[in-house]
Amino acid sequence: METAVQKGADLVLIQEPRGETEKDSTRSHPSFRFIRGKEGEVAKCWVAINRRSQCQVTELKDLTRDCANYAQALEVKPPSGASIIIVNVYDHGRQWGSGERLDQRANWEAITRHSQVIIAGDMNAHSQRWNGRATSRQNAPFWENLISDHSLVVWNSEEATRVGGDNHSIIDLTLSSPGVELNWSIDSEEATGSDGEVIMWEILGGTPNSRDSSKEVTGWDIRGWSGAGKSEEEQKAAREKEVAAQQCYLRSGKETAALNDTSSAEQVEEAAVALREAMVGTLNSHARAKRWCSRSKPWWTEELAELRKQLGRARRRPAGIGSTWNAQRNLRRAICKSRKECWNKFLQEAKEREV
Repeated sequence: METAVQKGADLVLIQEPRGETEKDSTRSHPSFRFIRGKEGEVAKCWVAINRRSQCQVTELKDLTRDCANYAQALEVKPPSGASIIIVNVYDHGRQWGSGERLDQRANWEAITRHSQVIIAGDMNAHSQRWNGRATSRQNAPFWENLISDHSLVVWNSEEATRVGGDNHSIIDLTLSSPGVELNWSIDSEEATGSDGEVIMWEILGGTPNSRDSSKEVTGWDIRGWSGAGKSEEEQKAAREKEVAAQQCYLRSGKETAALNDTSSAEQVEEAAVALREAMVGTLNSHARAKRWCSRSKPWWTEELAELRKQLGRARRRPAGIGSTWNAQRNLRRAICKSRKECWNKFLQEAKEREV
């Protein structure tokens, strides 16, 4: 939970939150409130909600009525924008007699009808659909069918989600409806206290978290003005953007008084303010504003963003396991290279106490 506090997480999806002989009260944290199962029910899925979060979280109990705390469905409403359905899953328990896994008894048809859905947790399922190195296929049909039937996106990379053991295990999945974009990663430097890795994801395209992201613009992305390395059509579009920005700046700054050797300090200051306002106005109109976020990655590049898009496209292709493996491998290799280069650059340029 301390990791979640440090990362500024709104929600924490927890599987197996306590031992079977422990009481619910033995698991708490002052920074979070918890959505638990019924009193006396075996604890398998809990959700911790940051007390400082601006999101409204409502448990949709009717969707998981027969799951006995092996699944939780939540409606999460951010301060602005559309609500999203998040389902926390622990796919281990079986119904006596039928052998059916309890989380699979959720009303998945109703869940997946929503336009924005995220399904995450411990599926305990092995399949080459999401793990190219899997040597067996266990508990896979339900999740494979759910992914195919509803065109769900698998956000996992090639990284193992379970530590230890002889096999490369990816059993903790993060799935979403096609319209949801996530910034997904595994934080291998943090420990969960179990054999599972810490998996973090951020929903992109929504309102920035007020605790985690600055509301102040810290820069502008003007890469759209450059035609370097682009096709002829893209170069033309880039030139048009650059010309439009130049014309906007000239229109905004034409009222600025001309300076000469006799200009006073006050006139110079007024001219500087006017030119700055012209620059900011031009950038706000013709470039994408950038805001600092504590999860921003200094090693993330435009090349990695493109490789991530290629991976997303590969995952959406039916029977595209081979292309998905290649896209995942290319992305992971590029990330490792970029991280190494970024770290070496920092060590070379850092001064005094920065190291």
